[in-house]
Amino acid sequence: MKNTIKKGIGILFLVILLVLPFVFSGCGTKSAAFSVTNSVDKTTANVGDTVTYTINITNTGSINATDLMVTDDWPVGITYVSSSADKGSYDNSSTIWTVGNLNTGASAKLTITATVAKRAGVTILDNMVRVSKVDQTDNEMPKQTANASFTVQSADLTITNTVDNAAPNQQGNINYTINLTNDGPADATGVVVYDALPQGVTYVSSSTNQGSYDSKSGNWTVGNVANGASAKLTVTASVDNGTGALEIDNLVVMAYADQPDSNLNNNDATAVLKVNGSDLALSNGEDNISPSVGATVTFTITLTNNGPLDDTGIIVTDIVPAGLTYLSSVADQGTYNAATGIWNIGSVANGATATLTLKVTVNTGTATQKITSTAKITHSDQPDGDTSDNISATQVNIAGS
Repeated sequence: MKNTIKKGIGILFLVILLVLPFVFSGCGTKSAAFSVTNSVDKTTANVGDTVTYTINITNTGSINATDLMVTDDWPVGITYVSSSADKGSYDNSSTIWTVGNLNTGASAKLTITATVAKRAGVTILDNMVRVSKVDQTDNEMPKQTANASFTVQSADLTITNTVDNAAPNQQGNINYTINLTNDGPADATGVVVYDALPQGVTYVSSSTNQGSYDSKSGNWTVGNVANGASAKLTVTASVDNGTGALEIDNLVVMAYADQPDSNLNNNDATAVLKVNGSDLALSNGEDNISPSVGATVTFTITLTNNGPLDDTGIIVTDIVPAGLTYLSSVADQGTYNAATGIWNIGSVANGATATLTLKVTVNTGTATQKITSTAKITHSDQPDGDTSDNISATQVNIAGS
């Protein structure tokens, strides 16, 4: 029994002697470790400038690394130009730097040159590099990243838009003045402003102190505008017929600039005008929609002037339809001629109304018929910008006998 115990202790002692050297010498399972740095030679840059990134990687682990790869996640807004690596090779299409083997304690360096692209779209460009592959186990791989960023200089472009006559007459000319100002801090290049004239006005001519204006596309190609400088465009247009009392809005917007814009709230402007005229509206109703043969029906026609101007020479025509016989009429303004159906109203001020009542009887032989009475504005001295409400009809359904 004692011999057995001694034998077991001996075996255990032998196992300990064999294992301990591996434990204390670090010859067990090892993992890779790396230090990555990333820097850029500029803190601020303009569109078109060249920037240089320098990426360093050091093997800080206790084992040599093989098939090491580093990925450079390029930001939108920079364009690759060239690169050089003191170890391995860089593929700009995949953005992978294949370092290869890197012994413990050794380092490698990659330098990448790029340009700030036009219309970068953001003011801060952040470039991140990361260890993306190695043959050895790398427990810290998700943490082995490095960022480098710089600020793209922006140009704050401001637009204003005014019209020289906010209450023009039809067929009169108006002048829109569009001003573009660069509040910096960077100079602006490739600037284009869009001003397609709205419906209701027709292009006549234009003049600008910089660039050119195309009336067909609506593009004002301004070009370069230095920090603190301005450019001006004047567009002359005529007011179309049929626009009386209409509001016409001319919207001008920033279409393009090479530089990002730090303030988008001042990139559009609207000039508003309201054409002189009066918006006349007509309504027509009856007091009995289903009268019997021989019954009396009263139609009430109301004309309203919705402005903005007073109107004169207003005529409404309302002929009593077949199947009904005129009895009498009352107009609170003007006169009504039953033979012609003409209600000669005259002048109606902005916001005022005029009313006509027509009393008729239902003729014999009209049972079950549908009879429509229609009133319409047939003349006014002022243009009417909205003629959709210049006719009003109402229908009576004659009861059966």
